[in-house]
Amino acid sequence: MKEKLIMLAIFIVMGAVFVFLVMKFKELGQESAEIEENLLIPYMSLIQRQDYDEAYELLGPTYQGSESKADFAAAHKKHVQELGRLLSWEYLDLEHGYDPSTEESTLGLRYTLTFEKGQAFVIYRASPDTQPVRIVEILGTTGPSDSMKHEIW
Repeated sequence: MKEKLIMLAIFIVMGAVFVFLVMKFKELGQESAEIEENLLIPYMSLIQRQDYDEAYELLGPTYQGSESKADFAAAHKKHVQELGRLLSWEYLDLEHGYDPSTEESTLGLRYTLTFEKGQAFVIYRASPDTQPVRIVEILGTTGPSDSMKHEIW
């Protein structure tokens, strides 16, 4: 009888953990969908239209503090020279991160960006803990996806 109660307790705890994880992943999925819809799609649409001043406004203050608006626009103009215009983007997947120094959680949404002359693999990171949500970091590469570096995309 005692063994059955222990097994039942273990089963209940495992079930509670499972429900918690399902709810947490559902919450992350909702947050990433909101970030994509309200931040990244508008950002990439602005980049596609080459409206770099407006796109710059969707970067977080720390990011803006490390890149001037002029450098941001120049980097995008360089991409256009090398790769052509941005034609489309495709969402790949989501990564969840945590920065212990700022105690902020981040969501990194991975995309493939398709240009006239090639592709880039990019992670846009945003912090759902801050309002309004802004891009806090961008990693990208035109090479293998494991060669990503901090770069303007």
